[in-house]
Amino acid sequence: MSLLTSTDDVVRFLNQATFGARPDEIERLDASRDASAWIDDQWRRPQSETMPFIESLESQGNRQNRHEIWWRNAIDGDDHLRQRVQFALSEVFVVSDLDYVIGNNQAAICHYYDMLGRFADGNFRDLMTEVALHPIMGIYLSHLRNQRADPERNIRPDENFARELMQLFTIGLYELEPDGTERTRGGEPIPAFDLPIIEAFARVFTGWNYNGLESMTSNNIAGDLYWLPMTPVEEFHDSQAKTLLSGVTLPAGRSAREDLDAALDNIFCHPNVGPFIARSLIQRLVTSNPSPAYVCRVAKVFGNNGSGVRGDLAAVVSAILLDPEARGEQYVVNPLFGKVKEPLLRLLQFWRAFDVQPAPTTAPNYVIYADHLLSIDDTLGQAPLRANSVFNFFAPKYSPAGTTLALPEMQILTEANLASTNDMFHDMVFTDNLQSGDARPTPSVIDFSTEIDLAGDLDELTGHLNTLLFGGTMPEAVSTAIGQHLSAIPTDADGRYLRATEAIFICVASPAFMVQR
Repeated sequence: MSLLTSTDDVVRFLNQATFGARPDEIERLDASRDASAWIDDQWRRPQSETMPFIESLESQGNRQNRHEIWWRNAIDGDDHLRQRVQFALSEVFVVSDLDYVIGNNQAAICHYYDMLGRFADGNFRDLMTEVALHPIMGIYLSHLRNQRADPERNIRPDENFARELMQLFTIGLYELEPDGTERTRGGEPIPAFDLPIIEAFARVFTGWNYNGLESMTSNNIAGDLYWLPMTPVEEFHDSQAKTLLSGVTLPAGRSAREDLDAALDNIFCHPNVGPFIARSLIQRLVTSNPSPAYVCRVAKVFGNNGSGVRGDLAAVVSAILLDPEARGEQYVVNPLFGKVKEPLLRLLQFWRAFDVQPAPTTAPNYVIYADHLLSIDDTLGQAPLRANSVFNFFAPKYSPAGTTLALPEMQILTEANLASTNDMFHDMVFTDNLQSGDARPTPSVIDFSTEIDLAGDLDELTGHLNTLLFGGTMPEAVSTAIGQHLSAIPTDADGRYLRATEAIFICVASPAFMVQR
Protein backbone atom coordinates (compact mmCIF):
# COMPACT_ATOMS: atom_id res chain seq x y z
CA MET A 1 0.00 0.00 0.00
CA SER A 2 1.21 3.49 -0.85
CA LEU A 3 -0.88 6.26 0.66
CA LEU A 4 -1.13 9.76 -0.76
CA THR A 5 -0.89 12.46 1.87
CA SER A 6 -3.50 15.02 0.78
CA THR A 7 -5.94 16.02 -1.94
CA ASP A 8 -3.15 18.09 -3.48
CA ASP A 9 -0.95 14.98 -3.56
CA VAL A 10 -3.81 13.08 -5.22
CA VAL A 11 -3.95 15.71 -7.97
CA ARG A 12 -0.16 15.71 -8.42
CA PHE A 13 -0.20 11.91 -8.67
CA LEU A 14 -3.02 11.92 -11.22
CA ASN A 15 -1.27 14.55 -13.31
CA GLN A 16 1.76 12.26 -13.46
CA ALA A 17 -0.17 9.03 -14.03
CA THR A 18 -2.92 10.24 -16.39
CA PHE A 19 -3.58 12.86 -19.04
CA GLY A 20 -4.79 15.15 -16.27
CA ALA A 21 -6.68 15.01 -13.00
CA ARG A 22 -10.43 14.86 -13.58
CA PRO A 23 -12.76 15.91 -10.74
CA ASP A 24 -14.48 12.51 -10.65
CA GLU A 25 -11.15 10.68 -10.46
CA ILE A 26 -9.83 13.09 -7.83
CA GLU A 27 -12.87 12.38 -5.68
CA ARG A 28 -12.59 8.62 -6.16
CA LEU A 29 -8.89 8.40 -5.32
CA ASP A 30 -9.12 10.97 -2.52
CA ALA A 31 -11.54 8.66 -0.72
CA SER A 32 -8.84 6.00 -0.25
CA ARG A 33 -5.60 7.80 -1.14
CA ASP A 34 -4.22 4.35 -1.93
CA ALA A 35 -2.04 4.90 -5.00
CA SER A 36 -0.98 1.25 -5.22
CA ALA A 37 -4.56 0.00 -5.32
CA TRP A 38 -5.43 2.67 -7.90
CA ILE A 39 -2.57 1.49 -10.14
CA ASP A 40 -3.64 -2.15 -9.84
CA ASP A 41 -7.22 -1.22 -10.68
CA GLN A 42 -6.11 0.78 -13.70
CA TRP A 43 -4.23 -2.13 -15.27
CA ARG A 44 -7.39 -4.26 -14.99
CA ARG A 45 -9.53 -1.79 -16.94
CA PRO A 46 -10.33 -2.51 -20.60
CA GLN A 47 -8.07 -0.73 -23.05
CA SER A 48 -9.43 2.23 -25.01
CA GLU A 49 -8.44 1.25 -28.54
CA THR A 50 -8.30 3.38 -31.68
CA MET A 51 -8.33 0.80 -34.47
CA PRO A 52 -11.96 -0.45 -34.12
CA PHE A 53 -13.25 3.09 -34.68
CA ILE A 54 -11.12 3.55 -37.80
CA GLU A 55 -12.11 0.15 -39.20
CA SER A 56 -15.79 1.06 -38.81
CA LEU A 57 -15.43 3.99 -41.20
CA GLU A 58 -15.52 4.06 -44.96
CA SER A 59 -12.63 6.52 -45.16
CA GLN A 60 -9.95 4.67 -43.18
CA GLY A 61 -7.10 6.70 -44.63
CA ASN A 62 -8.39 10.02 -43.23
CA ARG A 63 -5.91 11.31 -40.65
CA GLN A 64 -8.61 13.45 -39.01
CA ASN A 65 -10.49 10.31 -37.93
CA ARG A 66 -7.47 8.93 -36.07
CA HIS A 67 -7.03 12.26 -34.31
CA GLU A 68 -10.70 12.20 -33.40
CA ILE A 69 -10.62 8.80 -31.69
CA TRP A 70 -7.28 9.54 -30.01
CA TRP A 71 -8.69 12.66 -28.38
CA ARG A 72 -11.99 10.98 -27.51
CA ASN A 73 -10.12 8.20 -25.72
CA ALA A 74 -7.81 10.65 -23.98
CA ILE A 75 -10.80 12.61 -22.66
CA ASP A 76 -13.36 9.90 -21.95
CA GLY A 77 -11.44 6.64 -21.53
CA ASP A 78 -11.31 5.05 -18.08
CA ASP A 79 -7.92 3.38 -18.61
CA HIS A 80 -6.15 6.59 -17.60
CA LEU A 81 -2.81 5.06 -16.63
CA ARG A 82 -2.53 2.80 -19.66
CA GLN A 83 -3.17 5.73 -21.99
CA ARG A 84 -0.53 7.93 -20.33
CA VAL A 85 2.10 5.15 -20.45
CA GLN A 86 1.07 4.21 -23.99
CA PHE A 87 1.65 7.76 -25.16
CA ALA A 88 5.00 7.81 -23.36
CA LEU A 89 6.01 4.61 -25.17
CA SER A 90 4.98 6.18 -28.48
CA GLU A 91 7.58 8.87 -27.78
CA VAL A 92 10.25 6.20 -27.30
CA PHE A 93 9.33 3.77 -30.09
CA VAL A 94 8.55 6.59 -32.49
CA VAL A 95 6.67 6.26 -35.77
CA SER A 96 4.95 9.15 -37.52
CA ASP A 97 2.14 9.50 -40.01
CA LEU A 98 4.08 12.29 -41.71
CA ASP A 99 5.50 9.34 -43.65
CA TYR A 100 3.49 9.13 -46.87
CA VAL A 101 2.76 5.38 -46.75
CA ILE A 102 1.92 5.41 -43.05
CA GLY A 103 -0.21 8.53 -43.44
CA ASN A 104 -2.36 6.69 -45.96
CA ASN A 105 -2.77 3.68 -43.65
CA GLN A 106 -4.37 5.16 -40.57
CA ALA A 107 -5.81 1.80 -39.46
CA ALA A 108 -2.30 0.40 -39.42
CA ILE A 109 -0.83 3.20 -37.33
CA CYS A 110 -3.81 2.79 -34.98
CA HIS A 111 -2.94 -0.90 -34.70
CA TYR A 112 0.65 0.01 -33.87
CA TYR A 113 -0.47 2.49 -31.21
CA ASP A 114 -2.96 0.03 -29.71
CA MET A 115 -0.16 -2.54 -29.57
CA LEU A 116 1.90 -0.16 -27.45
CA GLY A 117 -1.07 0.11 -25.12
CA ARG A 118 -1.45 -3.64 -24.82
CA PHE A 119 2.17 -3.95 -23.71
CA ALA A 120 2.17 -0.89 -21.42
CA ASP A 121 1.94 -3.29 -18.47
CA GLY A 122 3.63 -6.21 -20.23
CA ASN A 123 7.23 -7.29 -20.59
CA PHE A 124 9.68 -5.03 -22.37
CA ARG A 125 11.26 -7.96 -24.19
CA ASP A 126 7.89 -8.93 -25.70
CA LEU A 127 7.33 -5.31 -26.67
CA MET A 128 10.67 -5.28 -28.49
CA THR A 129 9.51 -8.20 -30.67
CA GLU A 130 6.17 -6.58 -31.44
CA VAL A 131 7.87 -3.33 -32.44
CA ALA A 132 10.53 -5.06 -34.55
CA LEU A 133 7.98 -7.10 -36.51
CA HIS A 134 5.29 -4.46 -36.96
CA PRO A 135 5.07 -3.34 -40.61
CA ILE A 136 4.53 0.27 -39.54
CA MET A 137 7.93 0.30 -37.85
CA GLY A 138 9.30 -1.71 -40.78
CA ILE A 139 8.12 1.01 -43.15
CA TYR A 140 9.20 3.90 -40.96
CA LEU A 141 12.73 2.63 -40.27
CA SER A 142 13.05 0.71 -43.54
CA HIS A 143 13.83 -2.82 -42.34
CA LEU A 144 10.70 -4.07 -44.09
CA ARG A 145 12.02 -5.82 -47.23
CA ASN A 146 15.57 -5.29 -46.06
CA GLN A 147 17.78 -7.69 -48.03
CA ARG A 148 21.10 -9.41 -47.46
CA ALA A 149 24.08 -7.98 -49.30
CA ASP A 150 24.21 -8.54 -53.04
CA PRO A 151 27.22 -6.63 -54.44
CA GLU A 152 26.33 -7.46 -58.04
CA ARG A 153 22.99 -5.68 -57.62
CA ASN A 154 24.49 -2.95 -55.43
CA ILE A 155 22.37 -4.04 -52.45
CA ARG A 156 23.52 -3.78 -48.86
CA PRO A 157 21.49 -4.24 -45.66
CA ASP A 158 19.70 -1.12 -44.48
CA GLU A 159 21.11 0.07 -41.13
CA ASN A 160 18.31 2.42 -40.11
CA PHE A 161 16.35 0.22 -37.70
CA ALA A 162 19.48 -1.45 -36.37
CA ARG A 163 20.94 1.90 -35.35
CA GLU A 164 17.80 3.46 -33.87
CA LEU A 165 16.79 0.28 -32.03
CA MET A 166 19.95 0.69 -29.99
CA GLN A 167 20.45 4.46 -29.97
CA LEU A 168 16.88 5.65 -29.36
CA PHE A 169 14.82 2.69 -28.15
CA THR A 170 16.95 0.67 -25.73
CA ILE A 171 20.54 1.48 -24.74
CA GLY A 172 21.56 4.93 -25.98
CA LEU A 173 24.84 6.05 -27.47
CA TYR A 174 27.10 5.57 -24.45
CA GLU A 175 27.67 3.00 -21.73
CA LEU A 176 25.73 3.84 -18.58
CA GLU A 177 26.22 3.31 -14.88
CA PRO A 178 23.28 1.68 -13.06
CA ASP A 179 22.10 5.19 -12.12
CA GLY A 180 21.98 6.33 -15.75
CA THR A 181 25.08 8.53 -15.70
CA GLU A 182 27.50 8.02 -18.56
CA ARG A 183 30.60 5.93 -18.00
CA THR A 184 33.82 7.58 -19.06
CA ARG A 185 37.34 6.62 -20.02
CA GLY A 186 39.98 9.32 -20.02
CA GLY A 187 37.26 11.88 -19.43
CA GLU A 188 35.31 10.86 -22.53
CA PRO A 189 32.04 8.87 -22.64
CA ILE A 190 32.43 5.26 -23.75
CA PRO A 191 30.44 4.38 -26.90
CA ALA A 192 27.89 1.61 -26.33
CA PHE A 193 28.34 0.30 -29.88
CA ASP A 194 30.28 1.01 -33.05
CA LEU A 195 29.73 0.77 -36.80
CA PRO A 196 30.61 -2.97 -37.12
CA ILE A 197 27.93 -3.75 -34.50
CA ILE A 198 25.37 -1.62 -36.37
CA GLU A 199 26.27 -3.46 -39.56
CA ALA A 200 25.90 -6.83 -37.81
CA PHE A 201 22.44 -5.93 -36.50
CA ALA A 202 21.48 -4.64 -39.95
CA ARG A 203 22.31 -8.11 -41.30
CA VAL A 204 20.13 -9.63 -38.57
CA PHE A 205 17.11 -7.66 -39.76
CA THR A 206 17.18 -8.91 -43.34
CA GLY A 207 14.58 -11.02 -45.10
CA TRP A 208 11.42 -9.63 -43.46
CA ASN A 209 8.42 -8.95 -45.70
CA TYR A 210 4.73 -8.21 -45.47
CA ASN A 211 2.89 -11.10 -43.88
CA GLY A 212 2.92 -14.15 -46.15
CA LEU A 213 4.38 -12.45 -49.24
CA GLU A 214 7.33 -14.02 -51.05
CA SER A 215 8.04 -11.20 -53.49
CA MET A 216 10.18 -8.35 -52.19
CA THR A 217 8.96 -5.98 -54.90
CA SER A 218 5.20 -6.52 -55.23
CA ASN A 219 3.13 -3.39 -54.64
CA ASN A 220 -0.19 -5.25 -54.46
CA ILE A 221 -0.45 -5.09 -50.67
CA ALA A 222 -3.74 -5.96 -48.96
CA GLY A 223 -4.81 -3.55 -46.22
CA ASP A 224 -4.40 -5.94 -43.31
CA LEU A 225 -0.81 -6.70 -44.29
CA TYR A 226 0.08 -3.24 -43.03
CA TRP A 227 -0.57 -4.43 -39.47
CA LEU A 228 -0.09 -8.20 -39.52
CA PRO A 229 3.38 -9.15 -38.20
CA MET A 230 6.07 -9.32 -40.85
CA THR A 231 7.16 -12.81 -41.91
CA PRO A 232 10.56 -13.91 -43.26
CA VAL A 233 11.60 -14.82 -46.77
CA GLU A 234 14.71 -16.86 -46.00
CA GLU A 235 16.42 -16.43 -49.34
CA PHE A 236 16.81 -12.73 -48.62
CA HIS A 237 18.10 -13.23 -45.06
CA ASP A 238 21.82 -13.02 -44.29
CA SER A 239 22.54 -16.32 -42.56
CA GLN A 240 26.25 -15.76 -42.00
CA ALA A 241 27.76 -15.40 -38.53
CA LYS A 242 27.32 -12.03 -36.80
CA THR A 243 29.06 -10.48 -33.79
CA LEU A 244 26.75 -8.34 -31.66
CA LEU A 245 26.92 -6.45 -28.35
CA SER A 246 29.27 -7.69 -25.62
CA GLY A 247 31.10 -9.87 -28.16
CA VAL A 248 28.17 -12.28 -28.52
CA THR A 249 28.39 -14.16 -31.82
CA LEU A 250 25.42 -15.60 -33.66
CA PRO A 251 26.56 -18.70 -35.55
CA ALA A 252 26.02 -19.11 -39.27
CA GLY A 253 23.08 -21.05 -40.63
CA ARG A 254 20.34 -19.58 -38.47
CA SER A 255 16.93 -18.59 -39.79
CA ALA A 256 15.70 -15.01 -39.86
CA ARG A 257 13.51 -15.60 -36.81
CA GLU A 258 16.29 -17.31 -34.86
CA ASP A 259 18.65 -14.43 -35.58
CA LEU A 260 16.02 -11.83 -34.66
CA ASP A 261 15.15 -13.50 -31.36
CA ALA A 262 18.80 -13.89 -30.40
CA ALA A 263 19.61 -10.30 -31.37
CA LEU A 264 16.72 -8.88 -29.36
CA ASP A 265 17.79 -11.01 -26.39
CA ASN A 266 21.30 -9.61 -26.80
CA ILE A 267 20.01 -6.03 -26.56
CA PHE A 268 17.48 -6.78 -23.81
CA CYS A 269 20.20 -8.18 -21.57
CA HIS A 270 22.51 -5.20 -22.05
CA PRO A 271 23.06 -3.37 -18.73
CA ASN A 272 22.11 -0.03 -20.30
CA VAL A 273 18.50 -0.97 -20.96
CA GLY A 274 17.25 -0.63 -17.37
CA PRO A 275 18.63 2.87 -16.68
CA PHE A 276 17.90 4.03 -20.23
CA ILE A 277 14.21 3.07 -20.11
CA ALA A 278 13.90 4.17 -16.48
CA ARG A 279 15.10 7.67 -17.32
CA SER A 280 13.01 7.83 -20.51
CA LEU A 281 9.76 7.01 -18.71
CA ILE A 282 10.54 9.14 -15.65
CA GLN A 283 11.03 12.10 -17.99
CA ARG A 284 7.73 11.49 -19.74
CA LEU A 285 5.73 10.95 -16.52
CA VAL A 286 7.31 12.80 -13.61
CA THR A 287 10.40 14.99 -14.00
CA SER A 288 12.86 15.98 -16.72
CA ASN A 289 15.91 15.88 -14.45
CA PRO A 290 15.57 12.86 -12.15
CA SER A 291 18.33 12.32 -9.64
CA PRO A 292 20.73 9.43 -10.37
CA ALA A 293 19.39 7.71 -7.25
CA TYR A 294 15.81 7.85 -8.65
CA VAL A 295 16.94 6.39 -11.98
CA CYS A 296 18.92 3.68 -10.18
CA ARG A 297 15.97 2.61 -8.03
CA VAL A 298 13.69 2.28 -11.05
CA ALA A 299 16.39 0.55 -13.13
CA LYS A 300 16.76 -2.06 -10.38
CA VAL A 301 13.05 -2.83 -10.69
CA PHE A 302 13.48 -3.17 -14.46
CA GLY A 303 16.22 -5.72 -13.77
CA ASN A 304 14.14 -7.61 -11.21
CA ASN A 305 10.50 -6.96 -10.37
CA GLY A 306 10.89 -8.72 -7.03
CA SER A 307 10.04 -12.12 -8.51
CA GLY A 308 13.12 -12.53 -10.67
CA VAL A 309 11.49 -11.12 -13.83
CA ARG A 310 13.41 -8.63 -15.97
CA GLY A 311 11.58 -5.98 -18.01
CA ASP A 312 8.21 -5.98 -16.18
CA LEU A 313 6.81 -2.63 -17.32
CA ALA A 314 3.92 -2.63 -14.84
CA ALA A 315 6.45 -2.90 -12.01
CA VAL A 316 8.61 -0.20 -13.60
CA VAL A 317 5.69 2.23 -13.92
CA SER A 318 4.68 1.61 -10.29
CA ALA A 319 8.26 2.21 -9.19
CA ILE A 320 8.33 5.51 -11.07
CA LEU A 321 5.04 6.82 -9.71
CA LEU A 322 5.48 5.61 -6.12
CA ASP A 323 9.13 6.53 -5.73
CA PRO A 324 9.90 8.92 -2.83
CA GLU A 325 11.20 11.47 -5.34
CA ALA A 326 7.83 11.49 -7.11
CA ARG A 327 5.66 11.31 -4.01
CA GLY A 328 7.71 13.38 -1.58
CA GLU A 329 8.08 17.14 -1.41
CA GLN A 330 10.78 17.51 -4.02
CA TYR A 331 8.59 20.11 -5.70
CA VAL A 332 8.94 22.19 -2.51
CA VAL A 333 12.61 21.70 -1.66
CA ASN A 334 13.88 21.49 -5.23
CA PRO A 335 12.69 24.31 -7.49
CA LEU A 336 14.00 22.38 -10.51
CA PHE A 337 11.81 19.33 -9.89
CA GLY A 338 9.08 18.57 -12.43
CA LYS A 339 8.75 18.98 -16.16
CA VAL A 340 7.52 21.41 -18.76
CA LYS A 341 4.22 20.08 -20.05
CA GLU A 342 4.28 19.13 -23.68
CA PRO A 343 1.51 21.05 -25.49
CA LEU A 344 -0.82 18.06 -25.79
CA LEU A 345 -0.61 17.46 -22.07
CA ARG A 346 -1.25 21.09 -21.22
CA LEU A 347 -4.46 21.08 -23.25
CA LEU A 348 -5.61 17.71 -21.95
CA GLN A 349 -5.11 18.70 -18.32
CA PHE A 350 -7.22 21.80 -18.92
CA TRP A 351 -9.96 19.90 -20.72
CA ARG A 352 -10.14 17.09 -18.19
CA ALA A 353 -10.15 19.48 -15.23
CA PHE A 354 -13.28 21.22 -16.55
CA ASP A 355 -15.22 18.26 -17.95
CA VAL A 356 -14.94 19.09 -21.63
CA GLN A 357 -17.99 18.09 -23.68
CA PRO A 358 -18.31 17.32 -27.41
CA ALA A 359 -19.10 20.24 -29.64
CA PRO A 360 -22.84 21.03 -29.76
CA THR A 361 -23.24 19.90 -33.36
CA THR A 362 -24.91 16.88 -34.88
CA ALA A 363 -21.46 15.44 -35.65
CA PRO A 364 -19.62 16.10 -32.37
CA ASN A 365 -15.89 16.60 -32.54
CA TYR A 366 -13.31 17.49 -29.96
CA VAL A 367 -12.22 20.39 -32.09
CA ILE A 368 -10.12 23.31 -31.04
CA TYR A 369 -9.59 26.41 -33.13
CA ALA A 370 -10.71 25.25 -36.55
CA ASP A 371 -13.52 22.84 -37.33
CA HIS A 372 -11.34 19.76 -37.31
CA LEU A 373 -8.37 18.38 -35.43
CA LEU A 374 -5.87 18.61 -38.26
CA SER A 375 -5.07 22.17 -37.21
CA ILE A 376 -3.95 21.07 -33.78
CA ASP A 377 -0.31 20.72 -34.73
CA ASP A 378 -0.36 24.27 -36.11
CA THR A 379 -1.83 25.59 -32.86
CA LEU A 380 0.10 23.51 -30.34
CA GLY A 381 3.16 22.51 -32.33
CA GLN A 382 2.36 18.83 -31.65
CA ALA A 383 -0.15 16.16 -32.62
CA PRO A 384 -0.30 12.46 -31.61
CA LEU A 385 2.06 10.17 -33.57
CA ARG A 386 3.05 13.03 -35.83
CA ALA A 387 6.65 13.77 -34.84
CA ASN A 388 8.94 15.23 -37.45
CA SER A 389 11.43 12.37 -37.13
CA VAL A 390 12.29 9.20 -35.24
CA PHE A 391 14.00 11.49 -32.70
CA ASN A 392 10.52 12.38 -31.40
CA PHE A 393 9.07 15.86 -30.98
CA PHE A 394 12.00 16.78 -28.74
CA ALA A 395 15.33 15.31 -27.64
CA PRO A 396 15.51 13.93 -24.06
CA LYS A 397 18.62 15.96 -23.23
CA TYR A 398 17.63 19.20 -24.97
CA SER A 399 18.77 22.27 -23.01
CA PRO A 400 17.88 25.80 -24.09
CA ALA A 401 20.72 28.28 -24.31
CA GLY A 402 21.80 29.50 -20.91
CA THR A 403 21.06 26.36 -18.90
CA THR A 404 22.49 22.87 -18.47
CA LEU A 405 19.14 21.46 -17.37
CA ALA A 406 17.32 18.99 -19.58
CA LEU A 407 14.11 20.74 -20.70
CA PRO A 408 13.02 18.52 -23.60
CA GLU A 409 9.60 20.01 -24.25
CA MET A 410 11.08 23.49 -24.65
CA GLN A 411 12.48 22.34 -27.99
CA ILE A 412 9.06 22.65 -29.65
CA LEU A 413 7.87 25.77 -27.84
CA THR A 414 7.96 28.76 -30.17
CA GLU A 415 6.62 32.27 -29.89
CA ALA A 416 4.05 31.40 -32.53
CA ASN A 417 2.60 28.30 -30.89
CA LEU A 418 2.74 29.82 -27.41
CA ALA A 419 0.72 32.77 -28.65
CA SER A 420 -1.73 30.61 -30.62
CA THR A 421 -2.18 28.26 -27.65
CA ASN A 422 -3.00 31.12 -25.30
CA ASP A 423 -5.39 32.54 -27.90
CA MET A 424 -7.04 29.13 -28.01
CA PHE A 425 -7.33 29.04 -24.21
CA HIS A 426 -8.80 32.56 -24.27
CA ASP A 427 -11.54 31.52 -26.69
CA MET A 428 -12.29 28.33 -24.77
CA VAL A 429 -12.46 30.10 -21.39
CA PHE A 430 -14.50 33.15 -22.36
CA THR A 431 -16.65 31.82 -25.19
CA ASP A 432 -16.78 28.05 -25.44
CA ASN A 433 -18.19 27.17 -22.04
CA LEU A 434 -21.62 25.90 -21.12
CA GLN A 435 -22.43 29.00 -19.08
CA SER A 436 -21.49 31.69 -21.61
CA GLY A 437 -24.48 31.45 -23.91
CA ASP A 438 -22.12 32.21 -26.80
CA ALA A 439 -20.50 28.82 -27.38
CA ARG A 440 -19.73 28.27 -31.03
CA PRO A 441 -21.36 25.23 -32.71
CA THR A 442 -18.16 23.40 -33.63
CA PRO A 443 -15.53 23.71 -30.88
CA SER A 444 -15.73 21.66 -27.69
CA VAL A 445 -17.30 23.24 -24.64
CA ILE A 446 -16.24 23.21 -21.00
CA ASP A 447 -18.15 23.40 -17.74
CA PHE A 448 -17.38 26.10 -15.15
CA SER A 449 -20.44 25.54 -12.94
CA THR A 450 -18.38 24.52 -9.88
CA GLU A 451 -16.08 27.53 -10.20
CA ILE A 452 -18.98 29.95 -10.68
CA ASP A 453 -20.61 28.62 -7.51
CA LEU A 454 -17.39 29.27 -5.58
CA ALA A 455 -16.65 32.68 -7.10
CA GLY A 456 -18.45 34.64 -4.40
CA ASP A 457 -15.46 33.98 -2.17
CA LEU A 458 -12.16 34.63 -3.98
CA ASP A 459 -10.11 32.79 -1.37
CA GLU A 460 -12.29 29.72 -1.79
CA LEU A 461 -12.14 29.95 -5.60
CA THR A 462 -8.37 30.42 -5.56
CA GLY A 463 -7.89 27.47 -3.21
CA HIS A 464 -10.04 25.30 -5.46
CA LEU A 465 -8.08 26.26 -8.58
CA ASN A 466 -4.81 25.78 -6.71
CA THR A 467 -5.74 22.16 -6.06
CA LEU A 468 -7.48 21.39 -9.37
CA LEU A 469 -4.94 22.95 -11.74
CA PHE A 470 -1.70 23.01 -9.74
CA GLY A 471 -1.94 20.24 -7.16
CA GLY A 472 -1.23 22.80 -4.45
CA THR A 473 1.76 24.38 -6.18
CA MET A 474 0.16 27.62 -7.40
CA PRO A 475 2.76 30.39 -7.15
CA GLU A 476 1.95 33.25 -4.81
CA ALA A 477 2.15 35.65 -7.76
CA VAL A 478 -0.78 33.89 -9.44
CA SER A 479 -2.98 33.90 -6.33
CA THR A 480 -2.09 37.56 -5.72
CA ALA A 481 -3.01 38.44 -9.31
CA ILE A 482 -6.39 36.78 -8.90
CA GLY A 483 -7.11 38.70 -5.70
CA GLN A 484 -5.95 42.08 -6.97
CA HIS A 485 -7.59 41.79 -10.37
CA LEU A 486 -10.96 40.40 -9.32
CA SER A 487 -11.75 41.72 -5.86
CA ALA A 488 -13.64 44.74 -7.24
CA ILE A 489 -15.96 42.59 -9.36
CA PRO A 490 -19.40 42.22 -7.72
CA THR A 491 -20.70 38.85 -6.51
CA ASP A 492 -24.02 38.81 -8.33
CA ALA A 493 -24.62 36.15 -11.00
CA ASP A 494 -22.85 38.07 -13.77
CA GLY A 495 -20.02 38.99 -11.45
CA ARG A 496 -19.46 35.42 -10.28
CA TYR A 497 -19.29 34.27 -13.90
CA LEU A 498 -16.75 36.98 -14.71
CA ARG A 499 -14.73 36.22 -11.57
CA ALA A 500 -14.61 32.51 -12.39
CA THR A 501 -13.63 32.89 -16.04
CA GLU A 502 -11.04 35.59 -15.34
CA ALA A 503 -9.48 33.54 -12.54
CA ILE A 504 -9.35 30.42 -14.69
CA PHE A 505 -7.70 32.27 -17.56
CA ILE A 506 -5.13 33.86 -15.24
CA CYS A 507 -4.24 30.32 -14.14
CA VAL A 508 -4.10 28.54 -17.50
CA ALA A 509 -2.31 31.40 -19.26
CA SER A 510 0.34 31.61 -16.54
CA PRO A 511 3.83 30.16 -17.03
CA ALA A 512 3.21 28.07 -13.90
CA PHE A 513 0.47 26.07 -15.65
CA MET A 514 3.01 25.08 -18.29
CA VAL A 515 4.97 23.17 -15.63
CA GLN A 516 4.01 19.87 -14.02
CA ARG A 517 5.34 19.84 -10.46
